[in-house]
Amino acid sequence: MRRGLGKQHVWAPAAVLAVTLIAACSSTSAPGASNSGSSGSNTILTVATTAGPLPRNFNPFLPTSVALTDNVVSFIYEPLVQFNPFSPKPLPWLATSWTWADGDRVLTFNLRHGVKWSDGQPFTSADVVGTFNLIKRYPALNLSGTTFQSVAAQGQYRVTFHFASAAFSQFYFLAGNTYIVPQHIWSKIGNPLKYTNPDPVGTGPYTLTSFSTQGFQLSRNNGFWQGKPGIAGLSFPSYNGNGPADTAVEDGTVGWAGQFIPNIKTLYLDKSPNYHAWSPATSQVALVPNVSVAPLNQLAVRQAISLALNRQYVASQAESQQATADQTQTGILPNESEYIAPQYRGLNFQSNVSKAKTLLAQAGFTKGPNGFLEKGGKPLALTIVDDSGFTDYMTAAQIIAQELKAVGIDVTVSGVSDNAWTADLSDGKFQLSIDYSNNEGLDPFPVFQGWLDSALIQKGSAAGDYGRWNDPQTQKYISDYLTAASNTARQQAIFGLEGIMVKDLPVIPLYGGPDWTEYSSQYVTGWPTPSNPYEPGAPFSPNNEVVVLHLKPRT
Repeated sequence: MRRGLGKQHVWAPAAVLAVTLIAACSSTSAPGASNSGSSGSNTILTVATTAGPLPRNFNPFLPTSVALTDNVVSFIYEPLVQFNPFSPKPLPWLATSWTWADGDRVLTFNLRHGVKWSDGQPFTSADVVGTFNLIKRYPALNLSGTTFQSVAAQGQYRVTFHFASAAFSQFYFLAGNTYIVPQHIWSKIGNPLKYTNPDPVGTGPYTLTSFSTQGFQLSRNNGFWQGKPGIAGLSFPSYNGNGPADTAVEDGTVGWAGQFIPNIKTLYLDKSPNYHAWSPATSQVALVPNVSVAPLNQLAVRQAISLALNRQYVASQAESQQATADQTQTGILPNESEYIAPQYRGLNFQSNVSKAKTLLAQAGFTKGPNGFLEKGGKPLALTIVDDSGFTDYMTAAQIIAQELKAVGIDVTVSGVSDNAWTADLSDGKFQLSIDYSNNEGLDPFPVFQGWLDSALIQKGSAAGDYGRWNDPQTQKYISDYLTAASNTARQQAIFGLEGIMVKDLPVIPLYGGPDWTEYSSQYVTGWPTPSNPYEPGAPFSPNNEVVVLHLKPRT
């Protein structure tokens, strides 16, 4: 799951989520084939996980459940609104419309009529109110971090939220990242933190039809409010590790995948004209300095590190030509360039080794007996720590280490387990690390907040702002955004945060984080593409529901 403020789109740099096409009713189909019968109506997508023995836990609020770890949640449960990172316009879903009032402190949703739960019960405002009151009563369920004062039904199909202050910034998390559950079931379960939800009932396009510790299957919900999905079912066998799943993608038995494949052209794309990869940037990959420790608390050191980097080389080598280096020093992704302040447009990163050396010399660093820089007898030595399973990040770290050595900084790379890496970031026990940002929401603010908001650090443990940036002016801009009651005021706050990035380098952007997607068009059509980016194409929540509803068997 993506780290940072609340629950975001779920994917990881080295994640494995492979989807194979099989025939539901045919025993003669070759691997990758699916169209059973002339209509292809029995096409099944098989989603491979590497989780090992699977627990029968489909609780959409528990990060360790199958629902979230295997990106199943959005096939079963749905949010009020869907968001496409390539479009500023939210897509009505369980809610058909919404209005703000009282300086963005009151939010009212009009709900869709005619939606039914997969057990046949009607979907109403009681389900929305019940869901949000549940996460208010049990804060551990509040993966989106929403902070509303109250929620109440206004009849069967209208719900109103009240907030203590302007709450526009919560809309993305509240409307798009909270899954609605049926009140007629969840009001009777007792403690939801202990509820495994073995037989989930949702409004989504699929329902659970079989389960074992080695895999499970979802079948289309014939009563789905948008009509029957074109893809008949989703099968989730558990692969024993990344290796077998990687092989399944590369040898052509997989029809849809979301993983990093090194040398993808040779290993995958060149094998068939039906194999495609489109991995657009929907987040940022950055080098995170722990600014609470020396020497990274010195601006000159952070500036020198940034100047020493050849970002395009780092991106192309680490991500096998599938990522584009950051250009603007603001930290804004290309698809949201309209948010860049006028004074920063065209202010791009440039590699300048000579200038990096000059800055370090001016800061008092001199060459020591081992050839690296030192100051006051202390060597300028740093360690980049990262998850050893993220092979792309480990490659990037090795390249960065060499580039920093060229300006006199002695850098080593340490690969650790995912749990150790997570703990190091949370506890602040690191110097440098490569990490991925929050997703963009309605604008770039979630990226900046995840990077810079010191309020995300509680009692020494960080849920974001892993670099320990703690700056009153930054917090003022964040507060200005959170309490703003107009788009203009929010834009000014974002401009301010861009200035912090440019002048202070609290985080050092590297390249856009690819949303890994590989798919075969041989048996299925309707995939998102650069010319039709209706959603990112990876099979990860929450976008995967929208994608699968666009897919049709090729006839």
